[in-house]
Amino acid sequence: MKNNTPRITIAVISDLNTDQRIQKIATSLQNNLGQVTVICRKLRHDNPTYEYNVRRIRLLFNKGFKFYAAFNIRLFLKLLIQPSDIIVSNDADTLLPCYYVSKLKRCKLVFDSHEIMSEVPEVIHRPAVQKFWRWIEQKYIPKIHYKYTVCKSLQNYYKSGFEVIRNVPYRFEISENKQKREEKLILYQGSVNMGRGIEDIVAALPFISNALFVIVGDGYLMKELHLMVQNSNVAEKVIFKGKMDPKKLSIYTQLADLGISIEENLGLNYYYALPNKLMDYIQAGVPVLVSDFPEMRNIVKKYKVGETLKSREPEELAQQINRMLNDEEQIQKWKENLKTAAIELCWENEEKILLKLYREVLH
Repeated sequence: MKNNTPRITIAVISDLNTDQRIQKIATSLQNNLGQVTVICRKLRHDNPTYEYNVRRIRLLFNKGFKFYAAFNIRLFLKLLIQPSDIIVSNDADTLLPCYYVSKLKRCKLVFDSHEIMSEVPEVIHRPAVQKFWRWIEQKYIPKIHYKYTVCKSLQNYYKSGFEVIRNVPYRFEISENKQKREEKLILYQGSVNMGRGIEDIVAALPFISNALFVIVGDGYLMKELHLMVQNSNVAEKVIFKGKMDPKKLSIYTQLADLGISIEENLGLNYYYALPNKLMDYIQAGVPVLVSDFPEMRNIVKKYKVGETLKSREPEELAQQINRMLNDEEQIQKWKENLKTAAIELCWENEEKILLKLYREVLH
């Protein structure tokens, strides 16, 4: 590697192993612009092989104030000794150390906003915590010249010069030889946390005929969800797959008959969301049922690849799902529309916007 190759350091607090957005961005920058290093936290199930460098922070705490404080202190120290021409902060929970180290080292700073930290469900009912994140958003984000986010609604929310780079998957060929099954598959993939609508599907399962509900992912709601499945007597209709490697997941997603993304309105973070799982379903050729929120509604209506949620009441939700799983004429229309949508909603297109932005940073 030449000495004049730009050195790009990406700071992220999420699980790198399942954070497909960070993986795609790091790979695109590594392959096209410079030497990339991702600084992230150390986890038990870490994947040791990436195309770019990875520096891991080992922590004693996994959640709460101590976790955030310890991570940010360690991140600050790591960034100080890491050679960097560009530092990339992912979300407000990495912003303070990235901002101050970029000033100390006189290097460029880029901000990548996946979500509104002051509006995540875990903090909207904790005024002091919410006030802290809002203070960071209002004090520091406007000072950053180069920044991008995942959708138009978040761009409008911040109102301070954000580019939009959507979190979409790479293009891949869909297998035309899907194994015929007696039961249809309803799929949820992603974090198993508050407000994702997973409990609504479980509550509707007694009224859904000839279908299994597959949950791919993990989160703090898992124990409660297992208990709900048992108490609702639907254990034979629910399959928990746990976390899955993104490459394996993209193949598994194709098996589904319906993809679920029915988040609840627990603050602007969910209301403005354009979940990557929605894009994964589309790329895999799977019709979708989504919340009637701006970004998801726009995608479903523009490309005609599914429906928006009509009701969370169990029997009414089951009626909508039963119809979506069994209306063969409509399913075929969705399938054709999904092919068109997948060509447009792919990382190969978003990567061009990403690289253009970073080339501007470097000049």
